[in-house]
Amino acid sequence: RPAQGAAELIADRVEGNLLAADQEIRKLALLLGKGNVSAEQVARAVTDSARYDVFGLVDAVDEGDQARAHRILSGLRGEGVEPVLVLWALARELRALAAVGWKVSHGTAEGDAMRAAGIWPRRQPLARRVLQRHPLSSLHGLLRQCALTDRIIKGAAPGRPWPSLTDLVSAMAGSGRQQRGKAA
Repeated sequence: RPAQGAAELIADRVEGNLLAADQEIRKLALLLGKGNVSAEQVARAVTDSARYDVFGLVDAVDEGDQARAHRILSGLRGEGVEPVLVLWALARELRALAAVGWKVSHGTAEGDAMRAAGIWPRRQPLARRVLQRHPLSSLHGLLRQCALTDRIIKGAAPGRPWPSLTDLVSAMAGSGRQQRGKAA
């Protein structure tokens, strides 16, 4: 029986990997036997079995979940994912959202704008959340930040790719108020 925080810790460590979750629970049962399991026991026994992908990062950013987005970004870096692939996924999302924002501001119905931008119906609630947090000017600022990150990745601008991606993820998952001030 998991004590407070133990189940959450397992879920955090195996994010998105149900096979790993099952294996970790079985391992805990073997190691600790029957009874209560504390978060400390889980922390010592459960390995970090999360498998991250760039699409999970985009979802976390769209949800505005900065902690999860940074955890996924760190996981991607640790797994050796190339920064250019991470940037591609983030920029692709921003371009689609900016297209929706522009079309809606020019009279197109939101649903029609989302379909035209290639945003699937199941992703539309997330897209709406982003559009509520980030006005069109903020999305344009984020796209400029993508362009700078691209130049950093390619060595055409000073800086380091992963810190630049971290800043981009923070800005995307945050509110557009901070970004508006940057873009002005």
